[in-house]
Amino acid sequence: MNKTLRNFLGELPLAAELDYSLRQKNRARKDHYNLHRLEKSLPALAKVAAPFAASAPAGKKILFFATLHYWIEQSAVISLALAGLGHKVTLLTLPYSEWHKQMDRLTQRQRALHTRDALAGLDPLVEHASFLDLKPASVLPASLQADVEQVSLWDAQYTLMREEVDMRDASDRALYHLRLERNGFAARAALAWMQANKPDVALIPNGLILEMGIVFRVARHLGIPAVTYEFNDQREQIWLAQNSSIMQQDTDYLVEARCKLPMTD
Repeated sequence: MNKTLRNFLGELPLAAELDYSLRQKNRARKDHYNLHRLEKSLPALAKVAAPFAASAPAGKKILFFATLHYWIEQSAVISLALAGLGHKVTLLTLPYSEWHKQMDRLTQRQRALHTRDALAGLDPLVEHASFLDLKPASVLPASLQADVEQVSLWDAQYTLMREEVDMRDASDRALYHLRLERNGFAARAALAWMQANKPDVALIPNGLILEMGIVFRVARHLGIPAVTYEFNDQREQIWLAQNSSIMQQDTDYLVEARCKLPMTD
């Protein structure tokens, strides 16, 4: 099935849902975007978390955002742990596997359906919603639009593995405009959701590039505290930052707190 036809079918009401239910739902996925391992594990994990959640004192209202299938796997498990501590967690996802490629609408819609099914085991401990099902804000404030443009340029540099993004080159320009489109949508969807739901805190992997960087910027624009995290290249190590992207490794607060202390032997 060619891409034009898949785009057409992706726009037809219920076409993606019907094809997914009849041909894909119970089959092994050949798509790179695959959450079947998570889908099998979540019921048992939720069963472990449930008694802790039932007896835990009420915690914070947490927005947890993730995109790309490996981050979604990880965020689902962390969401259950947070729910077990008494927090009210909403996991918002974008079912992308390739941040640098434009996928056809049928594939993208079916990835959203696969994500919905895979994360069904979170209910009722964690609420899940897809950005693709949200109604985005119609416009962005000028400061957030500037953020979208900056992060999109970083995305292009990250993907191309070079600082120069040549807008005269068709390939470079197409990549930049794809990132503008996706980051702009993520910003408008995140803005509308956060304004309506008012989370106490946002939890976001990376927090610097791609939609993760944009959702972080939206949270800070609204004055919502944000925690970003990333994993070290060494096992069982995690980096955390509050109200900054962990990828920037901001240590100014450590210098301010400790640079005046006397040195000892």
